[in-house]
Amino acid sequence: MSNRLGCYGLAVKSPSESFAQWSESKRALSPGVIVPLLGVLLVGIYVVAAHFHIHRVNNEILKADQGSYVYYARQMNVTQYAYVGGRNQMPVMPFLLSLVDRYGDSTDELFMRGKYLNVGISLVVLMAVAWLVRRSVPVFETSVMTLIVMFTVFVYRSGYVQAELLFYGLFFLAILLALWWMNDPKPLRALSCGVVLGIAYLTKASVLPLLFAICVFAVVSAVQQQRSGGRWHRHIAGAGLVIALFLATVYPYIKTSHERFGQWFYNVNTTFYMWADSWDEVKRVMSGTGDREHWPDLDERFLPSPERYFREHTVLETAQRVAKGMWVSELRHLIYMPFGYGKYLIFYGLVAIAVAVRAREAFVGTCLRDGRWVQTTFVACVVGGYVLAYAFYSPIVKGPRLVLALYLPTMFALFWFLSREAVARTPVWEGRRFRLGLWHVHLAALAVLGFDVVFRLPRVIVTEFAGA
Repeated sequence: MSNRLGCYGLAVKSPSESFAQWSESKRALSPGVIVPLLGVLLVGIYVVAAHFHIHRVNNEILKADQGSYVYYARQMNVTQYAYVGGRNQMPVMPFLLSLVDRYGDSTDELFMRGKYLNVGISLVVLMAVAWLVRRSVPVFETSVMTLIVMFTVFVYRSGYVQAELLFYGLFFLAILLALWWMNDPKPLRALSCGVVLGIAYLTKASVLPLLFAICVFAVVSAVQQQRSGGRWHRHIAGAGLVIALFLATVYPYIKTSHERFGQWFYNVNTTFYMWADSWDEVKRVMSGTGDREHWPDLDERFLPSPERYFREHTVLETAQRVAKGMWVSELRHLIYMPFGYGKYLIFYGLVAIAVAVRAREAFVGTCLRDGRWVQTTFVACVVGGYVLAYAFYSPIVKGPRLVLALYLPTMFALFWFLSREAVARTPVWEGRRFRLGLWHVHLAALAVLGFDVVFRLPRVIVTEFAGA
């Protein structure tokens, strides 16, 4: 038989030779081949899941504020981008949506195209996040964090005509730029931070407290540098550059706001709505006032405002509103939401606390010494401040989509801390025969995530609305 096959030019190998060739071919599958293939597979799962969510769950344009974005985009095209807007939704997402609006398409067709556009935007944001995290976190930890964010927050929110995912990325980038600039106040970093803050503001107006925090901590950094004999004026000058580039980026928009509405940073949510006690009060007081076309036609005494709110409410009532909001829109969603992002945040938060307690010297050296306390305090104040602000806002806008802007920076802070060399060597727990290290922690998180992708994702993606 072997001679016959040889006659036809077919090489005949023994079983041992065949096995050796098979083994060699397997060794040829280097990480440079496997990693891209795995990436394509994961992106494929992500896109297919988003596709099913778009057609099975998010098929009503009037749910959440998607219809407003579609209308804004269409008006941009109809008016050749002269449309002013109602100062509720910001213009970046409608502008991007207007680019895929085709003449003669129905509103439903634009709605469908916008959902797929946001899926594409979400993938770009995820790639940018991975690249940014990789600059200061090892590749394995970067992969773990990116996959958690990808399959718990982004995949469920990608199929919506909303600005949230784009804002999450810009907000995260602005925080990173601010941290890099505080660590080394080079002018280019300050300029970049100002531009990104401006684009983030034009995506969602809630970026203004971050700008304020950056300016405050620029002063703190300057004082710290002055006490240590450093060049303190670089931080003050950098803060000026951040503000100047931010204003230059948003000036056309805020100039129109000032001309039409009488305030530079007019926004119906932050100017009026958040200072009401409920959405019912907003509808009752603001309905018919024209607040989205000009300054409201209503006596100033009856308009919701910070002055009126704090005049009519005690400190205890304000604290009760914040406490209730933290449970309704934040803690409850972390625990009970079916999307799964809460357990990873809680898990890594507890791990970070355990490691910090076991390695107090490493924690102090990593996060507090040599002026690093400024950046650590900055992140803590930004996250804590926004948590309180969103909790206060919760009677008007329920759901986790606002506070989820903090998910990326919080997870990054945890992964950054746990990946520092002095910290990474510290075991989470140590017994006589077993040592639980951070490597085991990440493997456990990946195992749970794999279970979620296989069993949770197919069920939740076709049943749960995620746009609130």
